[in-house]
Amino acid sequence: MTLVLKILGIAVIIFLVIIWGIRRWIYTPSTDYVLKFLEENKEKSSLYLIENGEVIGDIRSDQSMPLASTVKTIIAIEYAEQAAEGLVTSNETVQICVLEKFYVPNTDGGAHNAWLERMKELDLIQNDTVRLEEIVKGMIQFSSNANTEFLMMRLGLDQINERIKKLGLDNHEEIYPFVSSLYIPYEVKANNYGKITSKQEHQLVKETLKDLSSVEWKELANQIHKKLKSDDASIYKQKADPSTWHDSDFDRMFSERFSTSTTNNYARIMEKINSREYFSPEVQEHLHPVMEGLMENPANQQWLKHAGQKGGSTLYILTKALYATDKNGNQRALAIFFNQLNTYESIKLSSSLNEFELSVLRDSQFRDRIKSLTNNHE
Repeated sequence: MTLVLKILGIAVIIFLVIIWGIRRWIYTPSTDYVLKFLEENKEKSSLYLIENGEVIGDIRSDQSMPLASTVKTIIAIEYAEQAAEGLVTSNETVQICVLEKFYVPNTDGGAHNAWLERMKELDLIQNDTVRLEEIVKGMIQFSSNANTEFLMMRLGLDQINERIKKLGLDNHEEIYPFVSSLYIPYEVKANNYGKITSKQEHQLVKETLKDLSSVEWKELANQIHKKLKSDDASIYKQKADPSTWHDSDFDRMFSERFSTSTTNNYARIMEKINSREYFSPEVQEHLHPVMEGLMENPANQQWLKHAGQKGGSTLYILTKALYATDKNGNQRALAIFFNQLNTYESIKLSSSLNEFELSVLRDSQFRDRIKSLTNNHE
């Protein structure tokens, strides 16, 4: 018995060491892993890199992929345009309770609450209201989904989608209220099956959702958006509470239904912002404060003149678009998208992406590796 226990003990130790090693590998940043992933996963990855107006990285850049929260860049641009025209003002105040109409607990990784805490720390909430510009910053820098949905209402979805055309983005699906879409399963089951009380009813809802066209999905999301807008007492949200029925299957469906575009489009958007020439000075005055949260870091101020970014992620999607102008005047814009990720791929890529971006911006030899990878895919 003693020998058996010793063998079991050794086996447990070996198992734990293996688990520790795997966990350490997954969470250790690796730019090589990102490059290898781009090379080997054609359906799941895309990149576009521009340096001083020259395309130096192009890996399936016209491949449409789900954007996740990176799409919020378009909404920030529309805000800046409307602020420049005087249609909205950066100093107008919004009641926190209005934002809360569009807040769905436990669906944004704590982003909205983190933003609210920051507003409190900076004493930027006055009489339970906050300035519109801070709401836009919360959307970009914290990725608050509630702020995003509110801005869709305040700026107008038609205007936001018209902005896509004005920017010349010819491969970009229209933007719709993706927070509201979280309640689509509730709408389907309420309209067709009543209360979901069994696995069979759950499956019926899922099968119905799979059969919905893109148009039907977006129409439902818009209808729910209107309900949330008028849901002052949160009655609808309480009835539809996702925590009572949400599961991983629904989560995957939401990811698959995100608006899509390309790394080509989003690197070009970032290049436009970075140039400080495409947008009028009046638009830039409102756009750069919300996009350039990176420049609040003193370390970045040491080597960068301008820099901005927006990323997005779900369990299955990872996207990022960024721009930077260094102290020598070199301008770079990058967009990199991943889709259909499994758990370990998502963690490894997320852990590595910041290191990858820094290498792109600061290491000419690393950029040469991207050029070589691009040439291999031509």
